[in-house]
Amino acid sequence: MFLLGGAFLVVVTDHCIITHLGHVYTGEWIEAAGYDVKVTGGGRIDYSPNEGRCVVYGFSYGFGKGDHELAAQIVREFSGGSIQATVDNSVGLY
Repeated sequence: MFLLGGAFLVVVTDHCIITHLGHVYTGEWIEAAGYDVKVTGGGRIDYSPNEGRCVVYGFSYGFGKGDHELAAQIVREFSGGSIQATVDNSVGLY
C-alpha cells in the first residue's frame, strides 16, 4: 500500500520469476515520480493459471505480513472474476 498525494494507492505485484527472496520492493518507480512510499507488508501469491486460481499467504522478512484479504480482492477485481483468489493465514506455510 502506497500513500500517493494524500490518498492511498494499493499495489499488488507479481514476481513469478523471482523466488526465495527475503523481500522484493519495487516501489522505486513511484518514488521516481516524486511520491512518498511506505510499504505496509508483503507475502506471496501462488498462481495456478491453468486452474484460474491463486492463494495469497505468508509474509515478507523485510516488511512483515501484508493485507492478504485486500490483495486477494484486488486480484479478483483486476481479473474480472476469472481468477479465484483466496487467502491462507496458516502458520508455517514456508
